[in-house]
Order: sequence, then structure tokens, then C-alpha cells
Amino acid sequence: MIGSRGHAAPLDGRSWMTRRVLEIIPTLVRGGAEKQMTLLATQLPRDDFEVHVAVLTHGGPYEEH
Repeated sequence: MIGSRGHAAPLDGRSWMTRRVLEIIPTLVRGGAEKQMTLLATQLPRDDFEVHVAVLTHGGPYEEH
């Protein structure tokens, strides 16, 4: 069965829930891991995901995204 968002409905009959994601990263300095984390955090569908980022030490150029 296809749900209202175009995805298959859960088999157990429950309604869809927004998934919460917490991404934890040491810094937001310019690097490969930081760029990939930023892309993931900004590109996940907002209807399906509630994304939060925790930076352990200090921010950097990716902080504004």
C-alpha cells in the first residue's frame, strides 16, 4: 500500500512519523566529513526528517548552512 507521501505504508498499520536524526561531529572546519555531514543535514526531506547537528568543539565555515 502506498502512503500519502508516495512511500510504502508501514506493515504494522502505524502512521508515518518524522524521524529525528542527531549528527555529532567534532568540528565544522572545512573537510570531507564536515562537507558530507552538511550535505546530509540539508538534503534530507524535511517532511520525513528532523535533523539536528551537535558540534563538540567549535564551529567553522559550514556553521551557516
